Amino acid sequence: MNNKTSIIIADAQHLARIGLSQLLSQDYKVYEATDGSQAIQLVRDLKPQLIILDYNLPGSFSEENIFLIKTLFQEVKILVISADENEKRILAVSELGIHGFLTKECDTEEIIEAVKAILKGGKIFCNKVLSIIINNINQKVIDPNCEPTSLTKREIEIVILITQGFTNKGIAENLRLSPHTIHAHRKNIMKKIAAKSTSDVVLYAINTGLIKTNL
Repeated sequence: MNNKTSIIIADAQHLARIGLSQLLSQDYKVYEATDGSQAIQLVRDLKPQLIILDYNLPGSFSEENIFLIKTLFQEVKILVISADENEKRILAVSELGIHGFLTKECDTEEIIEAVKAILKGGKIFCNKVLSIIINNINQKVIDPNCEPTSLTKREIEIVILITQGFTNKGIAENLRLSPHTIHAHRKNIMKKIAAKSTSDVVLYAINTGLIKTNL
């Protein structure tokens, strides 16, 4: 198969790296990185569509690596697969604009489906990570009793597309509106629901029943 999608697996743990490589190498062109500097160099040289990274490996990878990749290579999608149990770190990483977060407890089918979904433009957070985000709602300035009817029909459409991982450009294409119009709508939505980030918008959509989870 020619022109396979390129994926970098960035994990200092040999077994985790080899396991992911074997799982994905049949359908994708897989490269491996054992530390942060190597991962960034491979992203720079290969321009992959996706990097799978465990940031919670002191001395090899860190949250800073994710920040640098997002800043320097905005077109590269990032899937985190980590055994991190620190809720504050998990929340902080989720706010960096990553496209997915799975734990190392997730099975092979979940990983494969997450990779497919992210490459198609979606965002995937496993139930455990999503639970952590939801359990921290009380620390966010969002009214859990707000009703979806506080938004217009168009704004609700935009919220749903945001939860599916679409950018302003993608939303504009879906709704046949200009990116400028979507930007204005999005700004108004954020103000209405007191949201400070995309994660807050997702939480609002969950709380008000606009989207369903398997939690």
